Amino acid sequence: MTIMDTKPKNLMKNLNIIWTIAYKDILDGLKNKVVLSIVAGVLFMLSMPALMAWMIEPPFANVLVFDPGSSQLVNLIDEDEAFRVQRLPSLEAFEEAVANLGFGVGIEYGLMVPADFDEKAENNGEAAVEVYVPWSFRKKIPELKEQIEAQLTALRGLTVTANFEQNIVYPPPQSTLTMGLTTQMPVIIILMVGLSMMPHLFFEEKQTRTMDAMLVSPATEGQIVAGKAVVGMFYILVTAFIAFGLNWTRVVHWELVAIFVVFGGLFGVGVGVILGTFFNRYQEIFGWSMLLLLVLIAAIFIQMLEVDLPGWAQTVIPWIPSAGMAKIVIASFMQEIDWGMVFDNIASVLVISAVMYSLIAWRLRRSDR
Repeated sequence: MTIMDTKPKNLMKNLNIIWTIAYKDILDGLKNKVVLSIVAGVLFMLSMPALMAWMIEPPFANVLVFDPGSSQLVNLIDEDEAFRVQRLPSLEAFEEAVANLGFGVGIEYGLMVPADFDEKAENNGEAAVEVYVPWSFRKKIPELKEQIEAQLTALRGLTVTANFEQNIVYPPPQSTLTMGLTTQMPVIIILMVGLSMMPHLFFEEKQTRTMDAMLVSPATEGQIVAGKAVVGMFYILVTAFIAFGLNWTRVVHWELVAIFVVFGGLFGVGVGVILGTFFNRYQEIFGWSMLLLLVLIAAIFIQMLEVDLPGWAQTVIPWIPSAGMAKIVIASFMQEIDWGMVFDNIASVLVISAVMYSLIAWRLRRSDR
């Protein structure tokens, strides 16, 4: 048998061992009440924006308006108790406000009334308005067109046409704060799954001596680490699928979502496995996981809020993987991609993840086999 013949067999053997370890842990996790409670908590967090939108829905419809000609139409809308008009002073401010609507609640479109609207209405008996919608509401255009035309025609007493053509706008680069938890939640969810679920599974394996059995089995340290990474990635893929599934209309670049889930997931799992490998007492694992989670989430919000920090802290924050992961998620909602920024953040996540997995393998190698 040649060397070339043995390579595929060795690969299949390694993959089989890794999958055996992962399959067992995935089943154990599905039966574990603590793991199920973590998943339930994640689902509740993801459903919060929709619940809040339902709970605070106002009795009137907000209308975002740019009206350079001070038209009679906008005055009629303003006088109607079913509407609340918010006027913008310029087209630039109007477009930016509409772009940010996709990450808020209560307003779905912006109304731009041409300066000659009243003149055309009087001369022709009909006129058109420009309706701007954020990228995330593009699927609602047919419904909005019918609704807006019916409402404005009834108010003005003549035919009003709503034009949506080329009026889809994207979030501007400076809208990070407005995008809020929609962009930060996937990062927080992945970190929570990694730091909560993985250490708990490791702790239980130590309690039941399952880890000891694996260490004296034919499985190598690398195969054990790879198996644990597969387990973590399984749960992270499930939660990421739900997180982005609830916000799928907001995503512009799905390739960045895939990059975030793979590299961010490896980091989140790595942190959890580090805690489960190096600590034996549950109190220690819980304390360190909460501390690390706090630091990682704080880095995200410090970056998002652009907090003024000392020079050394400004240098360190971008290298914290959670901050880099958040930047990649934000970029997935933007029209244009800064690939230099994306690759820089992937590099920082990869370097730190490689160090963590090396430490995990080293720690397992030192365990009493």
